[in-house]
Amino acid sequence: MKYLGVIPAKFASKRFPGKLLHSLMGKPVLSWVIEYAQKIDFLSGLLVATDDEEIASFVLKNHRDVKVFKNQIPVSCGSQRILEISKAFPHFGVYITIPADEPLVDYKEINRIKNVLRMNFSGDIATLYTKFYNKEDLESNLSCKIITNRKDHMLYNSRVVIPIYKDGSRLPLQEYKKHVGLMFFSDYFLYKEGDDLWSDWHSSMTETENLEQNRFIDFGARVQMFEIKHNYFGVDQKWQIDSLEERYKKLNS
Repeated sequence: MKYLGVIPAKFASKRFPGKLLHSLMGKPVLSWVIEYAQKIDFLSGLLVATDDEEIASFVLKNHRDVKVFKNQIPVSCGSQRILEISKAFPHFGVYITIPADEPLVDYKEINRIKNVLRMNFSGDIATLYTKFYNKEDLESNLSCKIITNRKDHMLYNSRVVIPIYKDGSRLPLQEYKKHVGLMFFSDYFLYKEGDDLWSDWHSSMTETENLEQNRFIDFGARVQMFEIKHNYFGVDQKWQIDSLEERYKKLNS
């Protein structure tokens, strides 16, 4: 089975324009992502997918061993890029979207679960989750909380704290599941369902939460979850840069 890693990268961002090239501890956010992705040992290929010339120039200048794919088709979300790429590079068994704005994922955690992925990824889509280790992450509407069934198939994603008890009290912190945004798409699923998945149909679950993975559930796809340890978060707003740096220093001091 051959795995292609794809980093969908855009310069524009409503909440934090240019965030991928913003410095995080002296290095652009995108460089952190590229460098950890290059250490995922089961990838057969890695490329950055972008329609932005500034992003493309940055990658070609600073990461010459990484290919750049120039997008031709407008899309509504990052994971949708994978459909265009699967058609351009049809000789892979699994296509992985790697979020360009989640810079501090531990590649060793991804490598640790590679055999579990290979043995148990029999569905349409797979993705990752971690326990919550910080109360402020759980309470933030920027973090995605996941409900799964007993087999760790995704049931729903929300920006609010779910589940809760009837009286409004919460579960212990580490019983909640936080999405880590790498998405694994099988070639068969993309070939069979990809065009319909990202067609123009309305998904109220997706639009209400503004979480693209709810579209997959709404569509009826089976999304298998795998647990890793991840103590950081993605960059949505500028103030999070300082927060990430503080947490990194605290955890690595």
